[in-house]
Amino acid sequence: MSPASRSERSTIEGMLDPYLRELSTYREVRVGPVDAAAYAYLEDYWTDPNRFPFLIWQGDLIVGFALLRRFASEDPPRMQMAEFYIAPCHRREGIGQAAAAAFFERFPGPWELETQIRNEAAIDFWTRCIKRTADDSSSIEEFEASDGRRLRFRFHVGPAA
Repeated sequence: MSPASRSERSTIEGMLDPYLRELSTYREVRVGPVDAAAYAYLEDYWTDPNRFPFLIWQGDLIVGFALLRRFASEDPPRMQMAEFYIAPCHRREGIGQAAAAAFFERFPGPWELETQIRNEAAIDFWTRCIKRTADDSSSIEEFEASDGRRLRFRFHVGPAA
């Protein structure tokens, strides 16, 4: 993984389109962005010091991206995995789990992430990642969002040994 520079924004935009289209298939209510042009917060990842765009690599090939957000007003600041995508042809190779672990290690402390309740693959993926990385203070709650039911994972990652 590497931080995405402003010049790499178009690379993330190119992956954001298929990512958002895929996510839209799991929504119970058809609202929300379905392409990069409709994603309201993308520019913020290069202007807000509490948002972090990353590219995910396999060797010299970009295979995904992650958009992270820090809630700096909280004590301690909480991190959110706002968006996380691995291209379908590179899934089930361990790349996503390795990237998630690297993000958690880079930003130790409290974390949260959400997924649509109908996205069973994402629920399984994040459950495995959190179990491998987080301490025992994790929780999962179901809640109603504008696009339907979601699960919110909250967990804590200690500093690397």
